[in-house]
Amino acid sequence: MRPATLHSVPFASRQGPGRHHALPIVGLCLWLAGAFAQTALGQSRVSWDPAAPTGTPDRILGLAADPRNNSLLYVAAPGGGVWKTQDGGDSWVPLLDSASSVQVCSLALDPRFPDVLYAGTGDDQSPRPAQGVKRSADGGRTWTVDVRFTNQPVCTLAVDPVNSGQIFASSAEGLFLSPDAGATWSRILAAPATSVAFDGQGSVYAGFRDGTIENALLRSSDGGRTWTNLILPPNPNPAAAASAPDWVSVVAGRGAVSVVVSHSPSGLPLSSTLDFYRSTDAGNSWSATFGIGRAVPPVSLLTDPSTGNLYVTGTTVLTSEDEGFNWRTIPTLTRRFHTAAFTNETLLLGGEEGLEPVALVQGAVPRWPVQLRAGRFLGVSFDSGNRVWGAGPGGLFGPLPATAVVEQDSIAVTFTGSWTAESNSAASGGSTARAAGAGARANLTFTGTGVTWVGLTNSSSGFANVYVDEVLKGQFDTYSAQETAQVK
Repeated sequence: MRPATLHSVPFASRQGPGRHHALPIVGLCLWLAGAFAQTALGQSRVSWDPAAPTGTPDRILGLAADPRNNSLLYVAAPGGGVWKTQDGGDSWVPLLDSASSVQVCSLALDPRFPDVLYAGTGDDQSPRPAQGVKRSADGGRTWTVDVRFTNQPVCTLAVDPVNSGQIFASSAEGLFLSPDAGATWSRILAAPATSVAFDGQGSVYAGFRDGTIENALLRSSDGGRTWTNLILPPNPNPAAAASAPDWVSVVAGRGAVSVVVSHSPSGLPLSSTLDFYRSTDAGNSWSATFGIGRAVPPVSLLTDPSTGNLYVTGTTVLTSEDEGFNWRTIPTLTRRFHTAAFTNETLLLGGEEGLEPVALVQGAVPRWPVQLRAGRFLGVSFDSGNRVWGAGPGGLFGPLPATAVVEQDSIAVTFTGSWTAESNSAASGGSTARAAGAGARANLTFTGTGVTWVGLTNSSSGFANVYVDEVLKGQFDTYSAQETAQVK
């Protein structure tokens, strides 16, 4: 028998039969829902199946394509972790089921060794402290590095294509550099970078959202130790020229540096305007095309490696075939895109409404991937047959098979420390116990190798340590700016 574990799983749990265990939980302001599920199932994955009605696919903020295999892609969903497909999107496998948090807002592959994958943790729409970068050396099967160095989401990641050990990452607290493949990090700039690009000639470019548009781009020629400000041409509209950028995306290579700046004269990012800049002399002089489109940040700028055509993900998808002087909109079925990746003569888009492919060959029909249903649950409940149902923006899911339910007032659960009964109907039907201080413990004795913990996250909660047979198995972040249900 394998020892039991308790972990967060996006729309999945692992359970099984086995032996007698004692499970204490320690947490600060931990909302302990009154349900621990056990079944007689083996150690196999239990999936949450979609049930009508279906909702909007999960928001996608990161896409990465393996340059060796057009069918191998990675997706970052802020509410659902990192997912991988090896068949072009016909099926997806979650890679962070056992992590204490599945908040991820950026992805980066090592260009020289594409099995090495980096994930920036956090969610800009639900920020939590203690964020950083995870690293996998085997395509996401295992994660050997998980370093936390900031209290803001890490939504910018870039790997040096020449020196694989040099990684750049950024949060709202600044730009960070790792010289040893993510093992250690140091802050090199206090301003938050929204993109980092390498020109292949030894220079690094970084776009920043603080300050003015004219000062939104920096260049380093010594690996990030020192930086030079590159002045962008002023927007002829006085209101636009005075506005601060809310996102800057930069690409470099093929003898040019291209930049898209998203800014909002009204200060509202939901109505941001896009300006484009291009330099062929390492940023010393620029051409500009103003007002090419609109966007809801994050925004991505990409260059097609085969044609040199430019693409921008914004409210719509924009493309230019003449180095950015003229732009047109590509027809799509959805809107509000944030990221994209080239794969198999297709531009795969990710945004607020999930995934959408765009064919790059005229007349071709793009292959649609299966949409991820990987977002957060906002409610979990049991029906009269003790089956578990979950619901959230992605729709209704379930039911999981009937389970043995242990409520908080069961003799199978013993409490030490400060606990109070909670009658809030939103908390698992009102049958919960609340830990009111650090060191409080709830001990569940059960038979089996796994349990499902149904609980809440809220703004008063902290970290919960989970032990099995007195062995620490994980630490769960139960903080959320908005109260939501969770399944662990």
